[in-house]
Amino acid sequence: MHRARPEVEYASLNSKYGMGMAAFSPLALGVLTGKYNERIAANTRLDTYRDYFRDTIHGMHHEEDMRIVKVRELEEYAREKLDCSVTQLALAWLAAQNLTSTIILGASKPEQILDNVSALEVIPKITPEVNRDILRIMDLWDPSPAPRYRDDPMPAGQLMPL
Repeated sequence: MHRARPEVEYASLNSKYGMGMAAFSPLALGVLTGKYNERIAANTRLDTYRDYFRDTIHGMHHEEDMRIVKVRELEEYAREKLDCSVTQLALAWLAAQNLTSTIILGASKPEQILDNVSALEVIPKITPEVNRDILRIMDLWDPSPAPRYRDDPMPAGQLMPL
């Protein structure tokens, strides 16, 4: 994923000009829902548009594919530590990040909308400690002076002024 530019280079714009990022495909085409952990299920986006997503799918289910390994770790963390789904954790974590001002969601089933909206209840659980745990699981932790992600996500309920 190509995150270096918005997350590193543009981060200063957020504080200087009060800007934020619009997160598109925040669940990585469904990968962060856990539904592809074992196989590409029938009637899912990756199944229906298999040719279009060929590069995404390629190698996804080899044991060494770190995307699936990391999603499994996040799924366990979400369930055991936060009592939520990995979908809710992913969306809540993203919403808690200072750089995020908008999350563009897509759903093909009503239950997906409910799961997405219930992520709002998880946002207060994204403490600095939880944030660091998630970054470590995803191998994104960078303790340098200009980290890619903040140690301390925006406090729950605090919205970016327009």
